[in-house]
Formats: sequence, structure tokens, C-alpha cells
Amino acid sequence: MRRIQRLVARRPDLEALDFNQEEHLIFGEPFLPGLGFRSSEEMKVAWDVHRERLLAAYPGVMRPFASWKFDLLPVYGGLKSGESKYDYLVRHGLLEPAEDAR
Repeated sequence: MRRIQRLVARRPDLEALDFNQEEHLIFGEPFLPGLGFRSSEEMKVAWDVHRERLLAAYPGVMRPFASWKFDLLPVYGGLKSGESKYDYLVRHGLLEPAEDAR
């Protein structure tokens, strides 16, 4: 919690996201090009601040783009050729039992 408070203190403008910023975190692109985040670093700070809320809103395989970009792929590596996101999450033991109702 302290880390998020420090991030928000440095970038108070990211405490509340506008529509395009939220779309950028969820889908990887803002609704209107050029209106999302200016850099990957800015996007990462916003993701750190809003991670829990967005993960709760998009559970399971429908995880936000930022979850894949900043949390999953850097830690576990990329998807294997032809591997679905579901299979990737299963392979790494990342699905909760409630999520695993395919």
C-alpha cells in the first residue's frame, strides 16, 4: 500500500483514470489513438495503482492487457507457439479453481 501511495504522490494525475487510459490498460490501446499513456513507464505506474480493481473486474483468462504486459509475461515468459491464454495460465498454475470452469 505504501508503494502505491508513493506512486500516486509522484503522479497524482494517475490516481483517477480517464476513459482512454482505462481502455489502454484493459485492451492495450486507448479508444482514441494518442489519448492513452505517453509511455510504458507511465502505463506501468497507472497499472500499479489500479491493478487490484481492474483484475477484480476482469478475472480469469480475460485479464487486462496490462496484467499480461507487466505481471505475467516478464515473470513467466511468452506463450508457446499455438498456445491459448487459457493454456498458458493453466501451465503456470495461475488460474483459481473458480476461474478454471472452462
